[in-house]
Amino acid sequence: MAGMKFLLSTYSTAFLASGGGESELVQIAETLNESAVHADIYGIQSRPLDFYDAVMHFSVQAEGKAFFDAVRARQTPILLWPNVWWSSPPVASEIERIQLFVNQAHKVLFKSLTECEQFARHVNVPPAKRVVAPICVSSRFTTAPDLDLAKTVCEMDDYVLCLGRVEPIKNQLTLIRALRQLGLRGVMVGGHNDAAYLQQCKAEAGDSVQFLPWVKPCSRLLLSLLAGSRVVAETSFDPAGRSSLEAALANKPLVLSADDWVDEYFADTVYKADPHSLDQTVAALQQAISDAQGARLAARAHERIAERHASTAAAAQFVTTIVDACDG
Repeated sequence: MAGMKFLLSTYSTAFLASGGGESELVQIAETLNESAVHADIYGIQSRPLDFYDAVMHFSVQAEGKAFFDAVRARQTPILLWPNVWWSSPPVASEIERIQLFVNQAHKVLFKSLTECEQFARHVNVPPAKRVVAPICVSSRFTTAPDLDLAKTVCEMDDYVLCLGRVEPIKNQLTLIRALRQLGLRGVMVGGHNDAAYLQQCKAEAGDSVQFLPWVKPCSRLLLSLLAGSRVVAETSFDPAGRSSLEAALANKPLVLSADDWVDEYFADTVYKADPHSLDQTVAALQQAISDAQGARLAARAHERIAERHASTAAAAQFVTTIVDACDG
């Protein structure tokens, strides 16, 4: 295991707007490097391809295919992280494009059984190629936050925090409407790739929500914003993902979408809502704010995620899974 070298890559425009993918790349590289497995993120500071034992590619976007093909031409093993979640059946051309990635990949990695099963309903992935690797959250999220740091950028206090790129699949608009109905303030952390949707969110939010597009993943500022929040809410149409685990480590009550992914990761330790329902979102937020057992529920979520996904507990299993995926 020690001495293996990985190159982490994605499609070229991935970081034009900040989002969860950037945090994922950073934290996976950090976890591997802390475990005596060398990891670089593809870019000007990475080494030539021949230096690496394998590549982890975090995308099935068409613009990443040229890089993917170049790696395969050198016969370097590629572990593919599709990072895809469909709320409706994909069109045939998308399935065809993604199938090419899967066919060329050495193994296909997923962050949950739910994600694996959902993906395999639409794309043919031989069982021998499927690998489920647990999300491993940076140890930074278990450190004491600087509570004053958030005040340097955030005009709100006593706010509901939402993490994630502002886009329709993340469903911030329903959350904004729920916040307004309850008279709650919110902070939205993340960039955007849909200007019209962002403007609609801002128009409906008015002065009750502050948008912070430039918060660095895993940063002290992000930890401070988490610590200063009252509740963390992500009622998206795709799985909440790594950011919800980060919030759990911050001991915050969580309002998440009612779906199989949340059940797999959190069981009954969070407040759940159908993301299509404004009424359910309002009710879940109200419960998270007023429930006398909220702190106890947050503590249970913290304990569950810390035991299974904090890097201090999960790094060894995560790294072993990744390294073993390169064999066979």
